Amino acid sequence: MSCCTWCLCFLLCLRFLVCNACLHKERSALVDIGNKIGAWTHPSDGNDCCRWDGVTCSSGTGRVTGLDLTDLGGVIYLLNATWFLPFEELQSLSLSNLAIQGCLPGAGFEIWSSLHKLEILDLSNNQLNDSAILFLDSLPSLRSLFLNTNLITSAQIVKRLSKRKLEVLDLSWNVIVDNISTVRAETLVANISIQLQVIELSNCNLNANFDALQDNNDISGEIPTSICENSMLGMVDISNNSHYDNGFQGTLLEIDQEEFTTKSRQDYYKGSILSYMSGLDFSSNQLKGSIPECIGSMQWLRALNFSNNSLSGPIPMSLYNLSNLESLDLSHNSLAGQIPSELAALHSLEVFSVAYNNLSGPTLGTMGQFITFGQSCYEGNPGLCGRPLPKNCSTTLSIPLPAVDDAHDRLDDLILFGSLALFYAVGFWTSLGVLYFKSSWRWPLFSAVDRFGDFLVARWAILMNWPPTPALVVCIMKDMIC
Repeated sequence: MSCCTWCLCFLLCLRFLVCNACLHKERSALVDIGNKIGAWTHPSDGNDCCRWDGVTCSSGTGRVTGLDLTDLGGVIYLLNATWFLPFEELQSLSLSNLAIQGCLPGAGFEIWSSLHKLEILDLSNNQLNDSAILFLDSLPSLRSLFLNTNLITSAQIVKRLSKRKLEVLDLSWNVIVDNISTVRAETLVANISIQLQVIELSNCNLNANFDALQDNNDISGEIPTSICENSMLGMVDISNNSHYDNGFQGTLLEIDQEEFTTKSRQDYYKGSILSYMSGLDFSSNQLKGSIPECIGSMQWLRALNFSNNSLSGPIPMSLYNLSNLESLDLSHNSLAGQIPSELAALHSLEVFSVAYNNLSGPTLGTMGQFITFGQSCYEGNPGLCGRPLPKNCSTTLSIPLPAVDDAHDRLDDLILFGSLALFYAVGFWTSLGVLYFKSSWRWPLFSAVDRFGDFLVARWAILMNWPPTPALVVCIMKDMIC
């Protein structure tokens, strides 16, 4: 075996030894931490600390990159942040649920500024107060910070942490009770880092003058437009506080992606989604007001359900534009007025119900597709009359048929006849081309056509000269033989 081969084997063995065992310095630091919190007292994996519970190491260098002390059963009332300085490659650190109340003097979070690769820090479910976390903003590479379920009370902390280059900031289940008017929410939102994607403030008992949010719990004003300048913000959660009747209004922002949560499902939509919607189900909610006319512009809609709400006003006439609509349910609302005769243009409608509203006037039971709908589609409207209801209208009302736009039908006819002409031309010229190049097909075809023509001529001659003379019969037979 050559010298190069021996060197290669030695390097491979050395790499295997390095990559499958943690560094002695880091193992000693883990043993010290374990002695303080009662963890790793008798590790089942021996000296290789990379195999200990809650420890994650790099497969390439063997350095510790992740520590999770959450489920190790320990308690740390006063944290000594210097314990973690030996882990220079540390990327993720979880100290959740350890009853941490603060840090030892001179050993606070500010010394973690030397951990240049720390990106995820979980300090949730502890007893940290404002002063304990004051220097967390000094961590240079931090991306995700979890401080939920602590004793944070100052909005100044929220403002200070929001300015960091964070992507996730969780401050839920705290007690932020100071006068937020001293930290105006417009300023807070305007100073949020553009990298921030999720900020969690739920269950914080917000009860001060938070001018950036609209509600009736001393939180007044409008949502600041500066929040729209953060293009990376994906979610802002301020739920389960003390505000109610927020009065939000307006339209959704034109953003690249929108999330809709309906019936325990979360769906994400991109682009002009409303133009391609085939079904809308708003049933069994508490919707109020009138049905918007713009619903009629959703031309691909096949199913529309507004049942079991508190909608009022007339049925919009624009619904007749939904030429593809197959199901329309407006039952159990407070709709008033007459049923628009324009709806008779919905030739594809198979399901229809306006039951239990305040509609009046004649039904559409004698028009178009509506002949097929029974009495149950109109019941619960005392003012309706006409077929199929037993109540007849007092006077015969001449309901004009809607002036349907025939542009769509003309386009269909044009496509149909154009397709027929195209297929005929292609078939005709294809047949001629085949006969031109295949003489073995051409002569039998022409001979068959000639024989069939002679037969037709003979039959026509016999019919025109019935009863035939012997000379005619001989002539015809002679021609047929020839």
